[in-house]
Amino acid sequence: METIATIVLFPGCLYFDVAPTVAVLAQFGKVLIAGPSREPVTDACGLTIVPSITYAEVTAINSRFIVIPGGDTSTLSGNPAFMDIVRHATNNDCWLSSIGAGVDSLRQFGLSGNIPPSENVLIANNFVAAQSWANIEFAMTLGILGGYLSPEAAASQTDDYFGRPSRFSN
Repeated sequence: METIATIVLFPGCLYFDVAPTVAVLAQFGKVLIAGPSREPVTDACGLTIVPSITYAEVTAINSRFIVIPGGDTSTLSGNPAFMDIVRHATNNDCWLSSIGAGVDSLRQFGLSGNIPPSENVLIANNFVAAQSWANIEFAMTLGILGGYLSPEAAASQTDDYFGRPSRFSN
């Protein structure tokens, strides 16, 4: 089974930011959870998640997406293994994607995630950034960019989440 995405978790992250992305992309392939080690990671809400791989293992995997949630990103700043992940993603055919404060963690690499207040999701080259409140739109956008969802299928799934028409609906 193809590895579609690797979610990069860290202590104090907001798993809620990427939960819809995991749910959407896991329909089409493997979604891996990376942590600083294989020890459980506790997110900002107290949820404990056991990573399936470590940061050091991410660069050996051909993921279509590297996904970084928001939360307290201070442990990522200057982290050599995290820096390797970002370099790997930017030097390969991979979408580097982040949401909320996860966008801030990428500024150290010169990646601008300045999303205009009128936008929920910003797409530039192989970089996707999203406002923290746009987690479902972020998930659907990744599904479309990966070729897994048509805009119509994304609209249908978004409608299912919210029970009302989405911006993907015509």
